[in-house]
Amino acid sequence: MSFQISRISLVFVAILLSLLSTYANRLILAINGEITNGEVVSFTVLRGYRTGTNIIPYIAFMNEGEQLFFSGVENMDCDRGDIVPVIFNKKDPEEAFVYTFIGFWFLPLIYALVPIFILVAIPLSFLKYKEGVEITISPFTVNKRKRPPLELQ
Repeated sequence: MSFQISRISLVFVAILLSLLSTYANRLILAINGEITNGEVVSFTVLRGYRTGTNIIPYIAFMNEGEQLFFSGVENMDCDRGDIVPVIFNKKDPEEAFVYTFIGFWFLPLIYALVPIFILVAIPLSFLKYKEGVEITISPFTVNKRKRPPLELQ
């Protein structure tokens, strides 16, 4: 079995693989998780020499009559006593997150950017502009191929 893939398709495959690996656990938690309300109960202040001051909220929520705590997103805009949405794993309630776009979806995207750049840069660094990749499975080999020049009509 053999198929050919262009440079741009390699870029899209790299982005898709990176995002899928980053968001797989979050998607499973979003589908199977329990959503409840939590209360901001306290804050921890971290002072770094280069990073400045970061304020981390601690959030409490109830699960089956037991009060659980977890730390929220750094520098989250909230005050003590604020009610925030919480999503958690019913089987492992200590796996909990503030269920907002920034707290649940955005930060993993930031961490996915580095692998995306690496996965895009590596294939593209080996291919010239008009080259693509031919992949043959069994045995697995990767061969460069040149595209025929475009014919202008």
